[in-house]
Amino acid sequence: AVIQETNKVLLHQWRRRKDEQTWVWNQEEEKEEESHNILISRPEEEFIKSSELVIIKIEISAKIDNESIKPLDLPMNNLYSLSVNNPSVNWLQTESQLNEVCREYRNLFEQISEIYKKSEINLFYAGPIPIAIFIGQIYNPRIYPPLIIYNWQKNENNLNEYKRVFGLRGLL
Repeated sequence: AVIQETNKVLLHQWRRRKDEQTWVWNQEEEKEEESHNILISRPEEEFIKSSELVIIKIEISAKIDNESIKPLDLPMNNLYSLSVNNPSVNWLQTESQLNEVCREYRNLFEQISEIYKKSEINLFYAGPIPIAIFIGQIYNPRIYPPLIIYNWQKNENNLNEYKRVFGLRGLL
């Protein structure tokens, strides 16, 4: 039986830093790190419409341009984002970064779920797999609104665009 809300798991990401390539995060490096400055943006209160769907952008490995979302005809007034300073594919280097992003995402997701109890949440994610796994653990279809996940893919004309990958909805 699982008593706690999340399972204790240990995730590793192959990291290339300086001359080192390893699966193991250097714990001493974490002590020397400064704050990672996670940036959260929310719509201004007067623009929030609790009856409309929500967009969440997670920008860890790359920036997500709003112009690339507009062709999907999603209303941009309920746009939230969680990003890091200087997103890059090499940003995730330590376990403390992983924990900080997940903590901030959980807080943001719970705030959004409180405001938009029945609205669809559309998630655009640009980040590493370990963070995606933890973000997936946070979602509970029994208590949260439907979640639609988008991925950056090539279309039939070999151009990149966001496509709906799958949706997580409440239990039947």
